This record gives sequence, structure tokens and C-alpha cells, in this order.
Amino acid sequence: MDGSSRGCPRKTGIGGVLGDKNGCVLALFLGSMGEGDAANAGLLAIENGLEIFANYGWVGCKHLII
Repeated sequence: MDGSSRGCPRKTGIGGVLGDKNGCVLALFLGSMGEGDAANAGLLAIENGLEIFANYGWVGCKHLII
């Protein structure tokens, strides 16, 4: 999971890959998150990844490594 920004504050974007312990991709995500800075973009990427993990029902049956 990662976030980036072109300047401070500027348009930010996030993206990430959720995979299992065997390296198989479970989910990909990316998107624009409006204006902000790189630190906020990184936190938004982590938050988005956690929401995907929880919403897919992987809690309790998959391992999460950040």
C-alpha cells in the first residue's frame, strides 16, 4: 500500500496490492483521494487496504502483514 502527492497540498493518489502468504494477488486497488500531502495519502492507502481486507471477510481466515 502506498500514497503519493505532487507537492503540499496537492492532488493525492493511493494504491495497493493485497496478497496471500504464497504471493498470490487477492485484491488490487488504486484511486485519487483529492487534495492532501504524501503522509496523509500513505495513511489513506493503509486505511483503504484494511477496509478491503475486512469487507472481503478475510478477518480470521487470512493473515494480514503490513
